[in-house]
Amino acid sequence: MVIFGIIKSENKRRDKMDKLSLFNVDNMLVDVDVIRYFRLNNNEYLIYSLNEVDEQSYVKLYAVKINRDGDFITGSNIVDENEWNAVKEKIKTIIIGNKEGNLDVEDLDYNQLFNLKINEYRIFKLSTQLTDLLKANKKSFEPVLEANPVPTEEPVPAVETEPVFPTEQYTTSTPEETNESMPEVDYQAMYLAEKANNERLVQEIEELKNKINSIKETINNLF
Repeated sequence: MVIFGIIKSENKRRDKMDKLSLFNVDNMLVDVDVIRYFRLNNNEYLIYSLNEVDEQSYVKLYAVKINRDGDFITGSNIVDENEWNAVKEKIKTIIIGNKEGNLDVEDLDYNQLFNLKINEYRIFKLSTQLTDLLKANKKSFEPVLEANPVPTEEPVPAVETEPVFPTEQYTTSTPEETNESMPEVDYQAMYLAEKANNERLVQEIEELKNKINSIKETINNLF
């Protein structure tokens, strides 16, 4: 399908951007792949990967709840089952939203997780295809730029000059000048081609609906 090609291309472009350095449970600094960092019910959750894929092409994912104590940021296990069920439902919503083009999630800026220390985590697995959908279309956050320092000396004003554009030459011709005649329009052929194209689009829409239903069934069977 075209949508997966777009998602995979976008993910390749963002691979280098979606890295986060954190301290794992062994207090070692590691780089992880951020799958999603979002807010749900006034809590923050981070899902990340160490790019561990099993023989069935399922990706091992880590989910943590973000806790803040002053300047200290830690990640803990989601131990409450009701809370974990809510997080799982949000994961399903994100996947289906990316699939259907109506994503609804409050993404957060993971670059603000300075010196994140992971104390505990919750592990789950998704197929590579669903993992790509879960991580796709994350909100982009612009880095905060420092204000420019005030110059100590008065700058010399620049001399404005008129922009110089290259001279372009245009030539026009009419059918009489080129000894060409206007082609006849075959309206019947145009109608038949448009009709065939519409029938093809209807068939593709039906195939997309079937695949979306299949994805939904797969997601419901994961947890």
